[in-house]
Amino acid sequence: MSKAGKFEVDQDIRDALVSIIPVQRVESCARGIVSSACKGERYVTEPAWFRATFLWKIFCPEVIEWTYRLLYITHPGESPKDAIGKKLVDITGAKKFLYPETIRVPEPKTD
Repeated sequence: MSKAGKFEVDQDIRDALVSIIPVQRVESCARGIVSSACKGERYVTEPAWFRATFLWKIFCPEVIEWTYRLLYITHPGESPKDAIGKKLVDITGAKKFLYPETIRVPEPKTD
């Protein structure tokens, strides 16, 4: 929220935080949550292929932590917009593949 009370999205900061992690539509996530609840599952991982990162986190936690630091952390005094993950998304044009069209537009969805 801005000082004027208007909802604003800083796309550069959002891209720095999301980086190269694929983003799914809300409908897909909701479908996965409801499906898991109906099956009585205790944990939900959506999308399903993301379960592999869970195994990496268990067996090689240092690799995952190193990767997070590499992609998201900047040097003191640098902007989060200078993170390597953000640069990867910008240089490769990966937004077209990793982000749904609804978040690639600068205006936030209001309905």
